[in-house]
Amino acid sequence: MAHLVDGVAISATLADGTTQPATVIAVDKEHDLAVLKIDSGNDLSVATWGQSQLLQSGAAVTAIGQRADRQLSATTGAITALNRDVEVSPEMTYRNLLQMDAEIRRGSSGGPVLNSAGDVVGLCVTLRAGPANLSFALPSDDVRPTVLHLPTRIG
Repeated sequence: MAHLVDGVAISATLADGTTQPATVIAVDKEHDLAVLKIDSGNDLSVATWGQSQLLQSGAAVTAIGQRADRQLSATTGAITALNRDVEVSPEMTYRNLLQMDAEIRRGSSGGPVLNSAGDVVGLCVTLRAGPANLSFALPSDDVRPTVLHLPTRIG
């Protein structure tokens, strides 16, 4: 998420526990997206993009994020609504979000939302506390074309 990388040192922790510095190579503030690059020296696994347009209310999902203590977390739930708009501040409104009851933790923005096949169908963006405990994600069908074109869309 672009709002998280502005003016801070960024690193990525790999599956083997090593930490690598990361560089921001592109930012799209309109969609609050950032693309990071790491030089691990190894081949890394790549997640598969899924089609969020195929999701229906009730579809099982898993949200992966990072808790405040920097430990990975995975929560399961279901899509509870599609095409939600959420205003997080007067300057930022997310459009066309996936609403889910899979809880995301503060600090998990940008974490993947996976369908039952393990494909990325969204990116965690925000949560709403309260009795409903709703979480929201950018749909993969909106994110993928933006990310693929970010190097020419910086700014």
